[in-house]
Amino acid sequence: MKQRRAVPFNPAQLATWAEAMQLVKVINGSQLFQAAGLFVLPQDPQHKNSGAYIPYWVSGPGGFQEPVNGNQFFIHFRYSNGMQGMNAGLVREKFRSFPNSPVYVLGTLLAEVQQGARS
Repeated sequence: MKQRRAVPFNPAQLATWAEAMQLVKVINGSQLFQAAGLFVLPQDPQHKNSGAYIPYWVSGPGGFQEPVNGNQFFIHFRYSNGMQGMNAGLVREKFRSFPNSPVYVLGTLLAEVQQGARS
């Protein structure tokens, strides 16, 4: 049986479901996102169009395993304007990097979501 070699992965890209749901509350509760009429979609019981989701993982030619670390997963966000693929762990890290500037962080996230809209 072929052994997979360990591949370094940025652990900041992993988040727990509790962290992701807290970030959804912060984003959806922000005046900036509300004024723009944008929000992270609610969770879908059928998991077809949930706002927080784990994207389909393609291991590529290296056969890299899906990134998971205990109860931390490769969670992403999907927004009401069709933008998807925003990594929850990196959103968390942005808030950690600018702990005294949540409005700045929300503004940069909003700009990214607006630019990533599907027409």
